Amino acid sequence: MATFSMFDTATEQVLHSAVSSLAFPTASTDGASITVAEKNPTTPNTPGAWRLSGQGGARLDAAIFIESSTAQTFSAGLGLYGYRADKSKWYLVGALNGGTAISVLGAATGWSTVVEAVGGYDRLAVGPLTSGAVTTGVGTATIRACQIRTGEDQWQ
Repeated sequence: MATFSMFDTATEQVLHSAVSSLAFPTASTDGASITVAEKNPTTPNTPGAWRLSGQGGARLDAAIFIESSTAQTFSAGLGLYGYRADKSKWYLVGALNGGTAISVLGAATGWSTVVEAVGGYDRLAVGPLTSGAVTTGVGTATIRACQIRTGEDQWQ
């Protein structure tokens, strides 16, 4: 059997929509929840569940997508933050792009990466690695995340 991974686009969540700057997440409502309810077949445009609240899932991986309205480079490095409701606190999960400023080539080309083991968090957000806000320079950026499903191909 071979192991495979795929984007579960039904779980896609918008972390930040059409933003021109990103600050540290501080409120329990920043970013987007990854403990949403199971997908309802009668409302197909709603995201599906990454995990149910309180169910854990330390081996849950996420794909992060950054899209822009125009070519740009963020003013500084960005990090992915995870919120734990049981602690009422945001935690830095990891630096995106090795901590260096992310460049988006244009409206037709985005940027993406995979972040491992985000399942212990209730929400995800993107923010600066150092003090102060990170700006997009020109235009706006939208940042999304979706779950990566891993399994085994039983037909080999």
